[in-house]
Amino acid sequence: MLSRAFMLVAGLTWLLLGLWCFLRLQALGLIGIVSTGATGDIELRALYGGMQIGFGALMIAGALRSAWQRGVLLAMAFMIGATFLGRLGGLLMSGSAPEFYTSGALLFEGSAALATLWFLRRS
Repeated sequence: MLSRAFMLVAGLTWLLLGLWCFLRLQALGLIGIVSTGATGDIELRALYGGMQIGFGALMIAGALRSAWQRGVLLAMAFMIGATFLGRLGGLLMSGSAPEFYTSGALLFEGSAALATLWFLRRS
């Protein structure tokens, strides 16, 4: 039951963030992510909007359909874990100190990845 609540909260978080990024693309500028043209706008909407909306919807579906729960937890472990590792690798490659957003994202993604692995192990 706790894993389903976790999946539902995580799914709503990703879905709402994706909707916000898709509809208010300029908001990404607040964290230093900007587009220089139409192709960039489309790419940012696809990845920060569409992909996050879809990922959030998948988590919500996993929370609502018990038969999908383990498979969705596995997908979450891969997706959130890879995002965390990619962000950490990017930070290390940049050679700079993490800014507020990056630190928060690493904490959020790292915690979510560990929680997902814990729920996956228990399922």
